[in-house]
Amino acid sequence: FTLDKDIQAIAETALAESGFAKGAAVVLDAETSEILAMASCPTFSPLKLAESLYNENSPFLNRAIAAYSVGSAFKTTVLAAALEAGGNEGFTCVCDGGIDIADVHFNCNNRMGHGLVDMKAATALSCNVYFILLGQKLGAGPIINMAENMGFGREIELSDNFYAPAGILPDGNESSLPGAVANLSFGQGKLLASPLQLAAAYNCFANGGVYREPYLLKEMLDGEGEIYAIYKPENENRAFSKETADKIKDFLEYTVTNGTGAAAKPESMAAAGKTATAQSGQFSGGAEILQTWFVGFAPADKPKYTVAVMIEDGNSGSSDAAPLFEKIIDEIFNK
Repeated sequence: FTLDKDIQAIAETALAESGFAKGAAVVLDAETSEILAMASCPTFSPLKLAESLYNENSPFLNRAIAAYSVGSAFKTTVLAAALEAGGNEGFTCVCDGGIDIADVHFNCNNRMGHGLVDMKAATALSCNVYFILLGQKLGAGPIINMAENMGFGREIELSDNFYAPAGILPDGNESSLPGAVANLSFGQGKLLASPLQLAAAYNCFANGGVYREPYLLKEMLDGEGEIYAIYKPENENRAFSKETADKIKDFLEYTVTNGTGAAAKPESMAAAGKTATAQSGQFSGGAEILQTWFVGFAPADKPKYTVAVMIEDGNSGSSDAAPLFEKIIDEIFNK
């Protein structure tokens, strides 16, 4: 298998020590998309299955491949669609804290507003208003097509006859209305994806625009321990141009140095990535459950590892998931 026991242990420990009851972390080789770690918490002991059977936190659920609301982590897909469509790089807007689309009011993450923002600043600040307006310019079609190119809405074949779920990518008809386009533009609405899918999507930026499907099975051995087959996934495609990948990679590095991803900055290198605080539509004790994320890669200039961290029922991507990304990356390179 492709799993690296040391990196797997690092991811599991980071989740276990995070203080959060439920979450997941995925680490991919940035060049090949080999799955180096796929951790889910809470864990369970195979020797004490009965103790976990009625655990309200569902330890048997593999959250690394389960589908969740992704929120602002999807904004990079909108960026890629906009840059590939041409003529949008210079788009700016004034954010005053919210916007009305089709009689629906959408709040920005900063209710006071971000003021005048361009594409780079809007990414770093995770400005909902900017991405909603950018989505209205594009329409649903280019966004959905780009999402498909980046692996959203499709199963991932981890090995023969073992598939990770596809999640949900709305089709063009579902997303054709302005309000639906607005929701999709900042990763809300019906859109669902797994940490594994998010890691694979962000690998496109690390890989110069090429999507490579993650895989878990590397080689087949005979009874004598000799290799008789090598597994090589066939699902590889160019999602977008290298020029687009490089621009977005620059935006994501700026997000870590000057934006919402500051807590993800490793000690010894530059990193690139994006936070997300996604509304789930589910409620507990009168409060909405949030799925919080950080997805990124390091080192920023020559990516070696891509990491997706998701906390189920968290507070914000900046405070929950970004520090775990930093911890995982630092621990990997320290070893």
